[in-house]
Amino acid sequence: VKKELLEKYVADHTASPARVLVEKVENGGAVGHSEHYVEVHFPWNEDSVGQIIPVTLTETDGEICRGEAVLGTLGRPAFPASPVCLFNFELYYAVIL
Repeated sequence: VKKELLEKYVADHTASPARVLVEKVENGGAVGHSEHYVEVHFPWNEDSVGQIIPVTLTETDGEICRGEAVLGTLGRPAFPASPVCLFNFELYYAVIL
């Protein structure tokens, strides 16, 4: 059931990117969680821990999702990190933990 739900989540975020809070960047990839607390892995080289990156999801193995960062014309994320969104993530984590 979990894999089916994640496959639907991926399908929903191929046209509209998920907002991913980057938690770790290493070996050419980033790991973070979406606004729905889905773990997402995507290729990334910049130290962006704590930033929210738009990611188009491409696949899932039933545990995590994978995708590609959506970049704007200057090679930066298509929308900037928002302090309001970051605050919401911190609040979300505080409630979860």
